[in-house]
Amino acid sequence: MYRLLICCVVILFYSCEDRKTSTLKKEVELHYRKYDVSGPYNTNPNSGNGIENSVNSKNELIMGENKIKIDGKKIDFRTLKQPKTYKLEAPKRINTRGIINIPFDVNKVQKRMVDSSTFLKTAFGSSKINPSKKTTITLSKVKTKIPSIADAKTPIYKGKAIKNIKYLDVKQGTSSSYIWDVFHDSKNQIWMGTNGGGVSVYTGDKFRHFNEDHGLSNNFIWCIEEDRKGNMWFGTMGEGICMFDGNNFFKLSNEDGFKANVINFIYEDQEGLIWIGSREHGVFTYDGKILTSYTVEDGLLSNTTQSIYEDDRNRKWICTSKGINIIEGDSILSITKNEGLKSHKISNIIQDGNKNFWIAYMENGIDLYNGESFTNYNSTNFLTEDNIYDLLLDETDNLWIASYSGGLCQFDGKEFIWINETNGLSGEHVLCLENDKSGNIWAGTDGDGLDIVNFRSFENLNEGNGIINDYIYAICEDKH
Repeated sequence: MYRLLICCVVILFYSCEDRKTSTLKKEVELHYRKYDVSGPYNTNPNSGNGIENSVNSKNELIMGENKIKIDGKKIDFRTLKQPKTYKLEAPKRINTRGIINIPFDVNKVQKRMVDSSTFLKTAFGSSKINPSKKTTITLSKVKTKIPSIADAKTPIYKGKAIKNIKYLDVKQGTSSSYIWDVFHDSKNQIWMGTNGGGVSVYTGDKFRHFNEDHGLSNNFIWCIEEDRKGNMWFGTMGEGICMFDGNNFFKLSNEDGFKANVINFIYEDQEGLIWIGSREHGVFTYDGKILTSYTVEDGLLSNTTQSIYEDDRNRKWICTSKGINIIEGDSILSITKNEGLKSHKISNIIQDGNKNFWIAYMENGIDLYNGESFTNYNSTNFLTEDNIYDLLLDETDNLWIASYSGGLCQFDGKEFIWINETNGLSGEHVLCLENDKSGNIWAGTDGDGLDIVNFRSFENLNEGNGIINDYIYAICEDKH
């Protein structure tokens, strides 16, 4: 009986020990794997992921020469000293350099009140013209040679550009660094009129260059226009008008009965009539058959014309060397310094979404005309330069200003944002502006190629404009 009792106690003891061990194994399951060090592993034994070989520049396998036994010391982090806490000072604000932001302040401008009813108004129109000024004329066909297509190099960024500003120049494929006019056509191509290099057509990755050898009447192209048929018109600096229909060139010069040699503008109006502005012979209209001449005898302030703009009422605003003429139906209005203009040296006019007119001067900045007053913007308030060559309104009604020696400016109604060579512009002598369907602004310069600007895409911050260091290894978005 006594022996039986002892056997029961022993069996009970070992059964409890087994349950304890079993419970421990369930709480902590340790996995052991024996590693084979006789050769390299091609896969990770734990995860099954592949292991790539390490190779040198000659694609040769790098073999390990020495086996190093790793004998790490295990440290319990709870035994370490607590890390020190430091109180940081407020971060120092560093202004980005380069871009000039000038907030608009209505108190910094003065208005010059005018009475538009006093503007001189006279009779005008084709019906009032002397019949001798109407000529039946046909553009003469020119022997044409279509130039080959050349690959274009990628537009590049200059220096440390803050905004998305890149440019094309001769090294990227343009025929000249001097871009007198730029035009975005219905096929999404960019046409560049150059000073001596003819016309360059840019498709985004290709160039085609037209010059006198291909049928262009002159290599000095001052203005470009596309009509509703897709024909491209070019105004030259000595050989009148040239037109390209996609296959052949046609010209209109002295030999064809057209007496104007230097052409400052070409424009097709809402009715399909071609308007031609000359340096010395006034304005011409051409309907495809009849060429009509308008001069000071017909109401123009001067025979030297600079630019034209058609407003929302189909009125034609023509800038001359002695003021502005507004042609409306069978009448013509005249606006001079006596009626409120800041100067007669006018380069361009444009109308914004609020039906205000912006007038660019070659020496006196910009005037805003609302029908009742003129407000001047110049280098004493918001502009960095008073010599303004061109104006452009983009798809969101921002005003873009091309200045000669002051760079390029965007005015969004709240501030003037100026960019120049210090922040990515190829040059500060900007002559002409154009925009495309992607929101890019194309700016032709006088000797520095063609800039492509897009403020909506990205900004580049670096040591040159405020960042503490150019080497950035991590970036994170905060909750704000």
